[in-house]
Amino acid sequence: MATKTKNANGNGGQLGFEATLWAAADKMRGNMDASEYKNVVLGLIFLKYISDAFEEKHTALKKEKGADPEDRDEYVAVNIFWVPPEARWTCLLGRAKDPLIGKLLDAAMIAIERDNPGLKGVLPKDYARPHLDKHRLGELIDLIGTINFRPSPPAPLPNGEGGHYRGGFDFSGLVERARELRRNQTPAEAILWELLRARRFMDLKFRRQHQIGDYIVDLCCVEAKLVVETDGPIHEREDKRKHDHKRDAYLETLGFRVRRFRNEEVEQNPQAVLEAIKRTIEEYPSPGGRGAGGEGRSQDILGRVYEYFLGQFARAEGKKGGEFYTPQCVDKVLVHMLAPYKGRVYDPCDGSCGLFVQSERFVEAHGGRVGDISIFGQESNPTTWRLGKMNLAIRGIEGNLGNEPADTFHRDLHKDLKADYVLANFPFNVSDWGGDRLREDVRWKFGVPPVGNANFAWIQHIIHHLAPQGMAGFVSANGAMSSNQSGEGEIRKNIIESDLVDCMVALPGQLFYTTQIPVCLWFIARDKTDRRFRSRPGETLFIDARKMGRLIDRVHRELTDGDIAKIVGTYHAWRGDGRAGPLGHPKSSGKAARPAVAPYQDVAGFCKSAKLEEVRAHGHVLTPGRYVGAEEAEDDGEPFDQKMKRLTATLEEQFAESARLEKAIRQNLKGLGHG
Repeated sequence: MATKTKNANGNGGQLGFEATLWAAADKMRGNMDASEYKNVVLGLIFLKYISDAFEEKHTALKKEKGADPEDRDEYVAVNIFWVPPEARWTCLLGRAKDPLIGKLLDAAMIAIERDNPGLKGVLPKDYARPHLDKHRLGELIDLIGTINFRPSPPAPLPNGEGGHYRGGFDFSGLVERARELRRNQTPAEAILWELLRARRFMDLKFRRQHQIGDYIVDLCCVEAKLVVETDGPIHEREDKRKHDHKRDAYLETLGFRVRRFRNEEVEQNPQAVLEAIKRTIEEYPSPGGRGAGGEGRSQDILGRVYEYFLGQFARAEGKKGGEFYTPQCVDKVLVHMLAPYKGRVYDPCDGSCGLFVQSERFVEAHGGRVGDISIFGQESNPTTWRLGKMNLAIRGIEGNLGNEPADTFHRDLHKDLKADYVLANFPFNVSDWGGDRLREDVRWKFGVPPVGNANFAWIQHIIHHLAPQGMAGFVSANGAMSSNQSGEGEIRKNIIESDLVDCMVALPGQLFYTTQIPVCLWFIARDKTDRRFRSRPGETLFIDARKMGRLIDRVHRELTDGDIAKIVGTYHAWRGDGRAGPLGHPKSSGKAARPAVAPYQDVAGFCKSAKLEEVRAHGHVLTPGRYVGAEEAEDDGEPFDQKMKRLTATLEEQFAESARLEKAIRQNLKGLGHG
């Protein structure tokens, strides 16, 4: 748990952080519906992104001898969108208070689409509509204009003030405060410190109870720009969550990544925590804040803001938000389970393209580069299709999402595609998918899906598009694991008997904005003898993760980095990829190696490797709880007879105390005239 020091020179409330920007932007929304406001805000963020990228190149060309900064070809050659003069952010920002700003924005969007064919039909062009408050629109432009390369550095303390001084921060009293915190450390902190101290982990130097700026943090590695926090139950409180979020944003502006784990995660499964820390160091670049070397471009920050806003709009829209957004923690599980290092990646219902973004991050983090994977997607909702196109463009990711939105079942834009990886979060239990017109479709190899529910139409569509050694990971409603209605049980049986189901993961409830009920993840493998992994014909791994995650507000839960590491590590150990061995092995030079994976073993209540015969015995039901069994109760060593005598004696004492209290209450009521 990070502790605030007496020094208060930080700028935690300064614009530039995703959460603060969202709070300010949301305040300007007024009475506008979130689904409508979403397009207003995200369109402006995208415009700021392409304008910033353009201006950076424009400035460089002005310094280059013989170059013409107004030559469109100079930008197209390096994959930068050409922004015509009337659409440049500086021009629009100067007229933010103009009553005609709506028309100016629409004209800017039209001009950008005209000069950049790849953006045709993507950008919002309805800022001039009468009911959009132009004064608030101008304020929103001003707000988004505050997203800079980096927040300004903290003001240094005046000379002679603050006692000990280093880097502009007050260190007076630090030693005494750190000693106090170390004396009162939690068991989780003690365990983690023992594992990380003295360069025992990845040969990195960690410090405990270390001051960074305004805070004393639990554990810190300066060279990896990483802060690790262990949180007790108090951090579930709303006020503590807000404080932690502000603290994390502040530390990120200093260039640090922040990873937090619940105390029980550290105490019960420290290996999974170490895996999560290792994955963080290897896979996620540190934020481009102060102290991070200054390499962060405004596009990187804008990408983070765009992604954060997508999530916040999904939360604000509730059930409708799920149509375009999958929680990041679920995206991470799907991508890291499949590990798409190279090849064709397909999402038949790509939404805002979050799974593609996670896939590109994964590839780059493992020594690959953007372009090692080819992206194919499709989306039927026009608004969502535009969001996805902008989300990819804002990160410089090229993808084939089709020239327009289209229905995946009735107008498959990638009919001949055989993908190496398929990732999807398809809409659950759709009844009006037009199945009555697709009774003879070539995709229904395992059985014709019912007209009243599209779940097994999606599943079979995904399998149909897999290459001979392709793998798929997708989210599904829990009912698909056990339903026998309208022929669904027979379809599931045929898929199982074809030995395609590699792994099933039961997730906790409250992860999604579309539904509060638990959902599950399916992982399909076309070829279980694929030489990249252990040969495992006739085997399926079941993981029950329903008890994982922590509440981020009263109705929504998320999986922590430790949870994700445990799920992914279990699957990879079972599948046989990675190098079995101790954690903490330094990353090899050159192409990043896959994280070390400990040998797999069944864990009662969590995971079980089952043979096909066992799945048949359960009637081809794929619910993990049927296979993993109950978690083993910890044996306290007390003999049963002795424990029963002790508990019975305690119960008798409680009965006697209850009778005494009842008698006293009746006497008091009698004294008040109510006996």
